[in-house]
Amino acid sequence: MSALPAGRHFFRRDDGYEAARRGTVWHQRVPERYPEVIVQAADAGDIIAGLRYAKANGHKVSIVSGGHSFAASHLRDGALLLDVSRIDHANIDAEKGLAAVGPGKGGSLLMADLQEQGLFFPAATAKVSVSAVICCRADTAGTAGSTGRPARVSSAST
Repeated sequence: MSALPAGRHFFRRDDGYEAARRGTVWHQRVPERYPEVIVQAADAGDIIAGLRYAKANGHKVSIVSGGHSFAASHLRDGALLLDVSRIDHANIDAEKGLAAVGPGKGGSLLMADLQEQGLFFPAATAKVSVSAVICCRADTAGTAGSTGRPARVSSAST
């Protein structure tokens, strides 16, 4: 059996399982679907450990990143649920117009981080997680003859 992250994984029989399961759903209508184990990943190593465990034990894998899914489709009976909402960093290089963003980083939080460096991305402000977006320099966007300097944002777990 592959080792799972200590203190951040819950089997159905464990104390804390139901709170961890309910904590992945942004509204009160939590479906009656129960993953076999929930792994609350804090880094790439936790993701790898979870995937190895799932493979070794024949579990399907579902992922939740902290955004909202009304149907809570990440809750699958008998699966390993990989909760990556804690991987919420944003490493921004304004000069290069590049940001490496964790999958748990909410869009409105990323927007605030980008604004501090004169960048932005065109997106809703709801609590959604970022997968990949285009950013622009705030001082050139919308000026005559300019489309802004693009900044690439990629989802990364490290």
